Amino acid sequence: MRQLTAHMHAMNDAYGKLGTVSCIIGGDLNTAPDDSRFAGEKTTRVLRDNGFSWCWQDIPFARRISLPADKFFPAACFDHIFVRNGKFNSARVIEMSRGSSDHNAIFAEMQL
Repeated sequence: MRQLTAHMHAMNDAYGKLGTVSCIIGGDLNTAPDDSRFAGEKTTRVLRDNGFSWCWQDIPFARRISLPADKFFPAACFDHIFVRNGKFNSARVIEMSRGSSDHNAIFAEMQL
């Protein structure tokens, strides 16, 4: 994540004079900023410290489970979208067939 944020700063330096540079980062991060099991993990903290907003902010855990529980692990919210210089209008989980992935898809609408 440090490499990605360094690249984002380089792009901002290169193109910021032309206008606002917005950045969107999303995917399976195998962590969550509000999950106590990962309190020491820094991936999402690095993003938030660099001005990114989190799509799941203020959305209850029960409505953002992207990895359903199974016989080995509890339910988790591991899939995220972050935006810098943008605003989330909404975010939701889209249930998927377990045959396509063990994770559900996520969708976010934002304004840049």
